Amino acid sequence: MNIFELRLADTTVSPSMIKVLRKYFPNTPIGELKRTIESNDVIFSCSGGSYDGKKSMIKIIQSLNREGIQIKLCEQTDSNTYPLTIKELQSFINRGGAIGKQVIEDIE
Repeated sequence: MNIFELRLADTTVSPSMIKVLRKYFPNTPIGELKRTIESNDVIFSCSGGSYDGKKSMIKIIQSLNREGIQIKLCEQTDSNTYPLTIKELQSFINRGGAIGKQVIEDIE
């Protein structure tokens, strides 16, 4: 099973990082968000098969980019970790949407 992971490139906490992360994780204490950033832990992950998870990840990335916050994406498999670009993530989303449309058409 593939897992997509999002981390921040910088481990120095800034107010803009906290602002963006609080938008998406309002129930997570600020102290926990700070520890996640400082320890370079994954801030968001989703299954490779989760269309909604990948769309949520793109929204988080876009918000971080608007604030000038650099990110690191990777794809975790059972045996390896591979770097992932935003363009590749978007391709996965587009492909999933196309497959979903085709399935609906086939059912009808």
